[in-house]
Amino acid sequence: MVKKTKNERIEIEVEKTLACLDEVERIEAGPHFLTRLLTRIRDLERGPKALALPVFIYRLLRPALLGLMIAINVILAVLMFDSGRSQAETRKDSISAMASYYGLQESDVDSLISYQ
Repeated sequence: MVKKTKNERIEIEVEKTLACLDEVERIEAGPHFLTRLLTRIRDLERGPKALALPVFIYRLLRPALLGLMIAINVILAVLMFDSGRSQAETRKDSISAMASYYGLQESDVDSLISYQ
């Protein structure tokens, strides 16, 4: 048995592969293949189809929703900061509620309120 070089082995494998390709039978296209192919080519030449829904979503709905979110944000900010109560009153009420929940005495609550 004669030892073959790497290049010779590669050439033998390439020839075997090419011989296999000669034996492969041709695949026949369906009767409507040419029509579908030409239609697809014409569609590609025309460019992408403009669908009504993406235009509606991207050009009209997104800016409208963004404007609505900004309006809601502004309204909530105005309501939150213009509630008529100062931060000290809110803090005092919160501490009093917490003190009554835990059963603290009035003197403990006063020391918590005065603590900054």
